[in-house]
Amino acid sequence: MKKTGTTRTNQKDEPFIEETTYSIRNCTFKKLCDAEWDQLTDTEDPFIRFCESCQKNVYFCENHDDVQEAVKSGRCVAIVNQYPLIYGKRAFLLGDIKPI
Repeated sequence: MKKTGTTRTNQKDEPFIEETTYSIRNCTFKKLCDAEWDQLTDTEDPFIRFCESCQKNVYFCENHDDVQEAVKSGRCVAIVNQYPLIYGKRAFLLGDIKPI
């Protein structure tokens, strides 16, 4: 995932996107989750939330390096949904990314 533009956090130090454009290249979900980022349980790290359904941490990826690290570690991720016509109006896509 390549990021251009700006990213900032809101008052709670949670991921907050403002005037940002993301470009996902060669990223394919092997499992796209139905969960919503806002419905996951907060952790001490504002960029990690816990999914009660699958009992895994979900890591918010801000850039390509974050995605690569998540794939290497087999982590569930949350990325900005830049394809609302395909994935609906949800703000984030969550799930496991297929290794390239």
